[in-house]
Amino acid sequence: MSKTERDKGGRGQREAMALIVGFGGVVHRGAQGGAHDADPDLRVEFGKWRLAVEVKRRERLDLPGWWRQAVGYAAAGGEDVLPAVMWRRSREEWLAAVRAGTLMGLLSRLARAEDLLAGTLGGILEEWRVREFLEGE
Repeated sequence: MSKTERDKGGRGQREAMALIVGFGGVVHRGAQGGAHDADPDLRVEFGKWRLAVEVKRRERLDLPGWWRQAVGYAAAGGEDVLPAVMWRRSREEWLAAVRAGTLMGLLSRLARAEDLLAGTLGGILEEWRVREFLEGE
């Protein structure tokens, strides 16, 4: 790998880190090269969620190969570590790949959390209205 390619990859990792941190994630950069090739590019934590993220800043896609890397890193990190791949081509936005079941599970939890929050807030507002009504009598 040439120095230009390594520099581009490093910039890509820093961009991906900034994106993750911007959404509240905690990121640890994996050790790279030599004996450290067993580390993912990024180890990410969102609360209880842990991810092994393979980051690619390439023009040609090899998603199946990158996915195999991410799955291997996740398996080495423990059974609660989820694999993920983030990639970007030049002048394009960042994309990410996770297991479909993982995505559907996250969306389901988000929808339930929104429903719970809406119900809680609705209950609080209703209680406030009743108190306001009773105090107005």
